Amino acid sequence: RNAKGAEASFAAPAIIAVKPQTIYVANGAATAFPYATHENAFTNILDAVGFAESGMRVVIADGTYTNTANVTVAKHVVIESEHGADRTTIFVDNTHFTSWILNASGSALRNVTLLSDNAGGKRPNTSNQRLGAVRVYSGTLDGCVITNWYVYNTSVFSVSGTRGVVTNCTVVGCRTYYRTYFSDVSSGGTLTHCRFLRNNSDNGSYSYGSILRVQGGTSNVRNCLFAGNTIGSGTDLPEASVIYLVDGTVENCTVADNVATVSTTAPAAYVAAGAFRNNIVWGNTNKAGPAGCTAADASSITYSCAPGLTGTGCKAEDPCFRGAARGNYTLRAQSPCIDAGLNRPWMEGAIDLDGNPRVRRGSARGTVDMGCFESVGAVGTVLYLK
Repeated sequence: RNAKGAEASFAAPAIIAVKPQTIYVANGAATAFPYATHENAFTNILDAVGFAESGMRVVIADGTYTNTANVTVAKHVVIESEHGADRTTIFVDNTHFTSWILNASGSALRNVTLLSDNAGGKRPNTSNQRLGAVRVYSGTLDGCVITNWYVYNTSVFSVSGTRGVVTNCTVVGCRTYYRTYFSDVSSGGTLTHCRFLRNNSDNGSYSYGSILRVQGGTSNVRNCLFAGNTIGSGTDLPEASVIYLVDGTVENCTVADNVATVSTTAPAAYVAAGAFRNNIVWGNTNKAGPAGCTAADASSITYSCAPGLTGTGCKAEDPCFRGAARGNYTLRAQSPCIDAGLNRPWMEGAIDLDGNPRVRRGSARGTVDMGCFESVGAVGTVLYLK
């Protein structure tokens, strides 16, 4: 109102827009700020991650999403599916880039399926390079499924650095080719509670080739299963093993029914240095026959089970899997691997690959089992008669 009594009004747009703690990605949404519901969500994961600030959460609704560029998470941002990996798939049809890179403390990618196109069914080469699914430098990859990747001259995934963790993941039906390791843990990275099933590492006539290489004195691999994998590397060097431990620690893992189709001498596990403890290595073969464990220093392998294995706490008897032909690598009651491991401080309150207490059987002894599964005893019905 002015001195003569005239009035005017106007509306000003909001000057400050506060980003919500949780934003969504959903197919078919009408994208609009603040992206906090399914109806106004982002439809592109890359856009949502770019918008998110440290401390925010990106929730991906059920469905299949296609990424056509690398997603680098360089802030403390958690990206996760709304209802689990079986209902949320991220498809990559152009793998000339590494699909996901986690490189910030507190960052995480959780409970999604990372699906690729298997390089169109053709072996990748220098003109058709296909790169890996995930690189974890700092952050956590948790509860994810990685499947149908065919990569060239690089690993399907790697975790590197003391702040890098891969846990509760399944890697199934993937392939690598040419001068690489299928997966890699280095520089203090941690790999726990993961399954590697029916993968193929084929380096042709070159070295390398292991399903997993571990290097770096503080790198840790625990409670993992390696089963039904194939190594086609044309070399008799130990790099053609399922697990190649350069340095670090591999504990309470099960390595079973893997095949080296070309090498005649490659073991299923080779220890150059470090600690190989509480593991079961059984039913593996190379081109010449059964494949067990070998080490540069035999004292590096302790409290483990493998054909012909000797040493502190070691067993060479059949571990008595419940049903290896059906993919069941839990232990029968008569297994020599029950209560035969070495307890470690990290086991207090820890769980095995099936989610059971890591130290359970034999309350009087309280001793851990070998392998990735702790025996839970017989399952049945108890009848009380009065």
